[in-house]
Amino acid sequence: MRRVFSELLGKEILVPDPLKRIASLSPAVTETLFSIGLGASVVGVTEFCFRPQEARGKRIVGTYSTVDSEALSRLDPELILSMTGFQRELAFELSRRFNVYPIPLPVSVADIIGSVIEVGLVTGRYDEARRLALKMTRIVGALEPARRFLKSYVELDLGGPTSFGAYSYITDALCLAGGRNVLDAEPCN
Repeated sequence: MRRVFSELLGKEILVPDPLKRIASLSPAVTETLFSIGLGASVVGVTEFCFRPQEARGKRIVGTYSTVDSEALSRLDPELILSMTGFQRELAFELSRRFNVYPIPLPVSVADIIGSVIEVGLVTGRYDEARRLALKMTRIVGALEPARRFLKSYVELDLGGPTSFGAYSYITDALCLAGGRNVLDAEPCN
């Protein structure tokens, strides 16, 4: 067992080493788990976890904002990984019954890369996560700065239409790709 401290929950959790049963409540976390070699350990995902293709074959335990606690209980995950932000209260609720570690919601592309490292630290896949983060850093570093920004609007369905303002990795990614979020001056939406 490894001891991992969750800043959000304000408590230490015990994580089996190696992990055999992980539930992921975030598409980004699911993709990271597969990318660092833990795909076979993923037993539950949300209906939004489409990548990689193998994730679609895992048991769906909910949406981005709701979970089927009975389905989670049947899967008996050793660890549930979620995000903060929209899932913050869900993480608190689930932590009363399960071993949960919420990953901070990224506000920039750099934070997305940091999230990869954090997933690796929590799951014991340090080296694999660092290699993936380095690869991502090189790709982002090779991007040419945009000369012209196209106005963009992004809306996600998180149980209802949601759009993001200044404090979002989506706004940061649009900027890196040459776009400008029409809500980039708004604190949130």
